[in-house]
Amino acid sequence: GLTGVGERVTLLRGEVSAGPVPGGRWRLLARIPLRSAP
Repeated sequence: GLTGVGERVTLLRGEVSAGPVPGGRWRLLARIPLRSAP
């Protein structure tokens, strides 16, 4: 679920957000860096 997605993205030093958007839809956004910071 969304909790697992958030945990995995956090482990990769990324960001995740999810929530409703206009029109009765939901959006899941995950940003994962190509390279991790030192």
